[in-house]
Amino acid sequence: MLIFIVLILSIRGTDLRFINSNKKYVAATASLFGMMAMAAGKSWADLAKGVHDLPASLVVNGPMGDPGTGIATLVFLLLGFGPGWKKLWIPAIFGIAAGVSAGNAGGYIGVITEMVRTIVLRMGGAS
Repeated sequence: MLIFIVLILSIRGTDLRFINSNKKYVAATASLFGMMAMAAGKSWADLAKGVHDLPASLVVNGPMGDPGTGIATLVFLLLGFGPGWKKLWIPAIFGIAAGVSAGNAGGYIGVITEMVRTIVLRMGGAS
């Protein structure tokens, strides 16, 4: 996936003008990657779910009970965009977790994730 390559380049840094290496760009790109990976399915979804499981274990069924996937998505977005992280891989992890949680939460983001999934499957030749 192209978005995965853009995410890696934004974390590692690059000279390409259209790819930024700041935490907000990384968190937004990671969220988009999480949603698209879930829509693509198979090994991409497994990769995104694996990254999602670490921060999700702290929020869902953690010390505060089970707040639900909608609140977990909001927490991941706030942690991805909020604090001034020195390492760019931290907002990337929270961004991917937010993208996966958003797809699982349903609502508008769930509908968008399903639309992306349908488009990806149609482009891949599935009916």
